[in-house]
This record gives sequence, C-alpha cells and structure tokens, in this order.
Amino acid sequence: MPANLPNPRALNADKGSIQLKVSGPSADQVTISNATPWGVAITLVDPRLPGLTVKLDRLALNPGDKAILHIESDGTHIPKNPVTVMVQVQQTRQVIPVKVTFAD
Repeated sequence: MPANLPNPRALNADKGSIQLKVSGPSADQVTISNATPWGVAITLVDPRLPGLTVKLDRLALNPGDKAILHIESDGTHIPKNPVTVMVQVQQTRQVIPVKVTFAD
C-alpha cells in the first residue's frame, strides 16, 4: 500500500454489536469515527434487511468527524438469526461490521 493512503483500520465504531427487542419496535445507534488525517466517504453495504431500517446520518467524514449509524426494527419481521450491517470506507475498502441480535 502506498505511504500516502490512510490506514485501512483507522475508522472505528464505538461498538461492534447492538441488541434490539423482539417484542415490538426498537432502535439503537453506532458511532463511526474518522481518526485519519484524510477525508473519507462511507456507504452501507446492501442495507436491505427485512424489518430493519438502516441509515447513516452522513456519507462524507472529514478528519475527526463522526457518523451515526442508526438501526431500527419495526417489530414485524424479526430475523431468527443475528444479522450483520456493514459500512464500507470507499477509499480503503475497509468494512466495519455491526452485528444486530434480537432478544427481550
């Protein structure tokens, strides 16, 4: 990797998993931080998950910026197994996984 590219592990999430309720609507969020000295663009990798709404509050992060990944369950289509929401850093192809489990 050329020396002028950011460290592909430099972006991080404040938590790697969240737990949503089985019995009705619920939501949680994860904060993604850009500790690099470079601006980056982030995207959701295939955010189509039945019963879940997944959104990023911003898609471009300057150095020191944070983005909020908001995950909400409508309470109607609860997966039997955990699912993983993935955010990708476009410049480095780093993938930040967030595991979503369901319980009461």
